[in-house]
Amino acid sequence: MLNTLSWASRSVKRRGLLQTLKVAVSVIIDLVFDLRHGTDTMRWVEVKALGFESEHKTNAVRYTVTKSKPLQRLMRKLNLPKDGAFVDLGSGKGRVLLLAARFGFERVVGVEFCPELCNIARDNIKAFARKTRLASYIDVVHSDVASFFIEAEYNVFYMYNPFDKVVMARLLANLHASVARFPRKIWLIYNTPIHDQLISQSGLYSESREYEIGGTKFNVYNN
Repeated sequence: MLNTLSWASRSVKRRGLLQTLKVAVSVIIDLVFDLRHGTDTMRWVEVKALGFESEHKTNAVRYTVTKSKPLQRLMRKLNLPKDGAFVDLGSGKGRVLLLAARFGFERVVGVEFCPELCNIARDNIKAFARKTRLASYIDVVHSDVASFFIEAEYNVFYMYNPFDKVVMARLLANLHASVARFPRKIWLIYNTPIHDQLISQSGLYSESREYEIGGTKFNVYNN
């Protein structure tokens, strides 16, 4: 109770009362999401404390879950292509993969460098599929985003501020290389766009739009 009150007090000071209420409602909705589907996506994880080794482990931020309602509302606003693949970069426990699979993409791919989180995501997909019809094939790939090969059918990308500028620069270089190999239009949905300036300066995207939905900020880029 004290932790909740402390969070509320800090949030009101930082966001204001209205935004704090929006965030609180989103948290309740997300708790219900896990209870309804038998999934484990809510609990935060300090990735740096997990027992695995990776070149970019120190560049990662802790796993926090994407709020389901704001993302779903955003996805309904966007005219995204369904004939390719939706890719969550730093997919954690797989919440976004489950949400994206409801939108009819031919393929949904999660890229995660932590093997423990990959296993949790796969368990969550199985639990979700037992109670909800999946409209897309979901694949969880154990890989570092910095060295992940971006295939020709990958055209919609999502990330929730999963890593620092070092990995972001590597990702943008990989995206540039992929578009050069396989010319196509690509989208990037960036939740909590801390490194927006790096993306804007990359020259990869010609358009950028900002959204604020339910207390969550998104930037959406396309070339």
